Amino acid sequence: MTTVLAARHAVLPTPDGGLEVVPAHVTVEHGWITAVERAPEGGPPPGADELGDHLLTPAFVAPHTHLALAALRGPRTGAASTGNVVEDWFFPVERALLPEDVRAFTAVGAREALLHGVACAWEHFYAPQAVLQGLQDAGLAGVVAPPLQDLSGPGVGHAEENLQRTAALAADDRLAAQGLGVALGPHATDTVSDALWRRVADVAAHLGLPVHTHVAQSPEELARSLARHGTTPLTRLARLGVLDAGSRWLLVHALFATDAELRALDPTRHCLVTCPRAMAQAGFPSPVAAWEEAGATWVVAPDAPAGNDGVDPQAELAALVQQRTADVATSPELAAFRAGGSAEPVWARRQEAWTRRASLGDPVALLHRVWTLPGALHPELPCGVLRAGTLAHLALWDLRHPTFWPAEDPLRALALGRTSGALAQLMVAGRWRTARGQHASLGHDDTWQALRAEASGRRAALLRRAGVA
Repeated sequence: MTTVLAARHAVLPTPDGGLEVVPAHVTVEHGWITAVERAPEGGPPPGADELGDHLLTPAFVAPHTHLALAALRGPRTGAASTGNVVEDWFFPVERALLPEDVRAFTAVGAREALLHGVACAWEHFYAPQAVLQGLQDAGLAGVVAPPLQDLSGPGVGHAEENLQRTAALAADDRLAAQGLGVALGPHATDTVSDALWRRVADVAAHLGLPVHTHVAQSPEELARSLARHGTTPLTRLARLGVLDAGSRWLLVHALFATDAELRALDPTRHCLVTCPRAMAQAGFPSPVAAWEEAGATWVVAPDAPAGNDGVDPQAELAALVQQRTADVATSPELAAFRAGGSAEPVWARRQEAWTRRASLGDPVALLHRVWTLPGALHPELPCGVLRAGTLAHLALWDLRHPTFWPAEDPLRALALGRTSGALAQLMVAGRWRTARGQHASLGHDDTWQALRAEASGRRAALLRRAGVA
């Protein structure tokens, strides 16, 4: 089936790496964008879908999620965040999960992602077949990375099984038609042995798959790496010689990475992933300013709904922007002012940070980190840009909505505002998820009511099994 979208307002890439809003005709065939005609002359072709006062953009890409953990959203996660929330709270409950739970909880998280304009999520979670089914149930595209663990964690004893599942999913050509793919998912440097890291590298090189892993994410991980290997997590991986395997590496969090380690990363192969709201709630924001100064490639992701209370890329960008001048609040200049000194040095410090970190407030640069850059991370599933040869993951925004008014700079509204209420339609792999103007129905239709009831019952039973009800 061929569809031509005739847009008066479409966000297209410019030759210099920017973005612009121009008229365009976008042709979609079998789930892919096959042609983009910029500023077409004359009217739309016969049978075209005329988009009127709507803005056509790429859908958001969420390059690191654990959607099933929407089930653990609540006060217990907040309390556990005073320590190691992953080991102290998530792991014990995850050990009690049934595949049917994972499928239902993933579908809930996927619905939330769709409501916020996400069409593609990189899912790193247990029971990969159930994760895949949950995504399919919700109509969300993405990349499934079955966790690989052999030292600790709920996945111990299943590493070989999950490696085989990863290879089988990679060979399933039917998935690509739905915008679905697979990555290798070694969990973290303190849950994966040297032998398993080498195995991951071999499989990644053989299959050409991306590798999606948490790295240097906690003081415990850092301490274990120093005790067991005499070095930091990233340096250990470099010494093992695994970082050159596969197509791309997604290195999530990297809170404890040195400047030298950051500079040693290959920006064409290694991509750091920050999850601003999850890290802010944990009290340790990712050092994105250092990443930027080191010349690293980095993208923005939501992480688990339990850790940030939502799957909303725009909220993540809003949290990220705060880091542009955040260190001014703890600066010696401000301390001196509070002790009775001048405010002028404080403002000078702010101006210096504001200028040096301009990209953290630039709408185009920010949108690239939730569109273009994460959309290029999987070689088989390009997306995040209106360009021929990419998956048709598209968002349609109503420019008449109050969150866009007066609509003079829609890119700024998308990057720095919260416009999900203006989302009129979302296309995933060439398929509109709802009728135009009915996108919000994903949060209250009959399918959602049935899913909510099932997930609520499963959540209650899960917490009883885990002994935390």
